[in-house]
Amino acid sequence: MKLSTKRILSGIMIAGDLFMMLIGLILIFEEDMFLFGLTMLVLLVLDIYLTIDYIRSLHHREKVEESLKYDNLRASEIRRRYDELSAPQKRERSSSRRIKEYAEEEDDDDLSDILSGPASRREAARR
Repeated sequence: MKLSTKRILSGIMIAGDLFMMLIGLILIFEEDMFLFGLTMLVLLVLDIYLTIDYIRSLHHREKVEESLKYDNLRASEIRRRYDELSAPQKRERSSSRRIKEYAEEEDDDDLSDILSGPASRREAARR
């Protein structure tokens, strides 16, 4: 349920509590219903207080959610800019890595030729 809907329903609940307080006031002025009317008024005042507190917490929650949404948008924008700025550097790094890997592969081939060279010479001499 949306926060604005909750706020509207809480306002309706406060209006219902105020109407019931009128009934409680009427009951206070009757001799045999005094305690019941007083208890009803106390409970309704507490209910109104808690409902107002709930509306305030909904308002605070709405502000926090808006702030988080704004912060997330800012963070994604910063991340997008960082990716755009670091993309050329990443390309340079990847090309330099490819060059290094290619050079290491050639070194490994040369090294294997050198190491296998005398062994193949020995085998050729035995034949």
